[in-house]
Amino acid sequence: MSRFSFRFVFGAIPILALTALSNAADKSAAEYVPSGAVAAVSLHDGAGSLERLKAWMQRSGVEDARLIQYVVESPQYMQAQIFAAGFAASAKMDLWQAASAILGRDVTIAVFPGSNKEAEAMVVAIASDSAGVARLLEMAHTLTGLTRDGAPDPQRSFKVGDNVVYRAPPKALHCFTGDALIVTNSERLMRVALGSETKLASDAAYRAAEEAAPKDAVVVGYANLAALREIPKLKAALEQKPREPLPGMLVGGWQQHLRSADEVTAWLAPSASGLKLQLATRGGADLPTTHAGYAPTDAVQYEWRPDELPRYLSQIQIERDWGKLFNEREALLSLPAVGDLVRFATNISTILGGMDFVNDVLGNVQAPLRLVMTRCDLSDARVTPSPILPGFALIAPLRPDLDEMFERKLFAAAQSAINIININGGQQGMPSFLSEVDRYRGYRVLFSEYVDPPGTEGMETAAGGEAFVSDKPRGSLRYNFAPCVSIAERQLLVTTSPQLLRDLIDAIDAHKSAPEKASRPTLDAVDLDFATLADLLRDNRAELVINRMLQEARTREVAEREIDAFVELLRYGRSLRVALETRKDGLKAVAELDFRAGADK
Repeated sequence: MSRFSFRFVFGAIPILALTALSNAADKSAAEYVPSGAVAAVSLHDGAGSLERLKAWMQRSGVEDARLIQYVVESPQYMQAQIFAAGFAASAKMDLWQAASAILGRDVTIAVFPGSNKEAEAMVVAIASDSAGVARLLEMAHTLTGLTRDGAPDPQRSFKVGDNVVYRAPPKALHCFTGDALIVTNSERLMRVALGSETKLASDAAYRAAEEAAPKDAVVVGYANLAALREIPKLKAALEQKPREPLPGMLVGGWQQHLRSADEVTAWLAPSASGLKLQLATRGGADLPTTHAGYAPTDAVQYEWRPDELPRYLSQIQIERDWGKLFNEREALLSLPAVGDLVRFATNISTILGGMDFVNDVLGNVQAPLRLVMTRCDLSDARVTPSPILPGFALIAPLRPDLDEMFERKLFAAAQSAINIININGGQQGMPSFLSEVDRYRGYRVLFSEYVDPPGTEGMETAAGGEAFVSDKPRGSLRYNFAPCVSIAERQLLVTTSPQLLRDLIDAIDAHKSAPEKASRPTLDAVDLDFATLADLLRDNRAELVINRMLQEARTREVAEREIDAFVELLRYGRSLRVALETRKDGLKAVAELDFRAGADK
């Protein structure tokens, strides 16, 4: 089987496998792999997964998808397929049978620190058809000259006990013993695998990952973070203070957690409608007092949910005690970053009309801070921006004991900031907008609207690839941002469009209950909806095609096929969530990637 075909089939298995798998009574792949791996991944019952993949492809019609057609019609794939098919046929097997035989009952891939700054790796596959794999290897050995006159070439092989190990340039070693195919780039690892030394199956981290994963998990993996932290470059990156203030404030808690976490485990298991990939860290010390601002205890929880907004795309939630972080800035950031942070606070205070950014704003904002993104509704827009970006909304809860005068001052400061931004843009020859104070659902709002659209019409590309003249003028990137502000139910709302501000107020007004103490353990979280992301890319199809043509020297037809294939691929995803949570035993980072059983049309 060709390298390309193997990668394609192996890479598709985690996306399409749908059931859990049997436990073989024979020796597992992890019982061959040496102990001490810094990372390992096991694919259980690869042959069974491959059969289900084949049945799913025939049943669902995914073979006709743009992505699959684009791949199989490429010259490289056709050449590889012809070679692999001929090779497998010589062993009296087809491609699916060859892949099934090799993947077998169990596959484990492990990475080791190695020596001389070069990582060592090993792959062990327990064959489901030992005779078939033996025929494939015999053909490969003959074609590559590893065997001569039916015997191993002594210049390109050696023995470990009764087992023959073959050398293939540049550094690959492989051995087929019993039903186990062992491949590695290290002679040391090969000798350990064929010996009686301790194996990966007995490592505590590997056993913990297997025990933590659901019983029906198809893929299980782990990484030893304590060992990885000994890698010089990674160690330096974790120990170095952030050189920029914004990354330092955003990811400093994550960085501190990774400095002490023991390992990370991951698994892929069937869900109700497809597959779910989950990842979580294990162990880790509490944050030191200097980093306490990354895990505030005074957080609020609102009844309304951002994913209920129309055309919801993504949410970034950040829980911080901004006042504590600012006071501890020297302990958290590098000296240049500290200087940048102080200058930023001073400039913002000036823009806000003298309102002190640190004491009056950060000191009165509670956690969590939310950045919500939605797909824009351009039905009433006078100008269609190019490219079309998502709408952004910043939601900041305010302390409940603040009086009405503070809200009025904050609203006036936001209005002053927007006017300064507008005047600055006008001085640079950029399109300007008009701001208007109004009321919506009883809340005071500041709307902005562009009133001077460009005088030329833009060319767009329809789904079929034909160009047509839009009925709306095409504007610059700036037309994605018409800042709007409101304060609703003790929440400061800053959005990039009037419609998004109305949608937020509608959601908040539907749940007027007062904020309560947060009961969930989430500190930071990033959520993403793949279907809306695919729609957003489709909105920008014309720009994406043109960029592909210019940057990659593609024809229009090829560029359109590549973009459409990528958009369709996104529709196999359902949602992504990455979060940092606080538990009784310390912090825990988690990630969940949910796949559909088929593309969402």
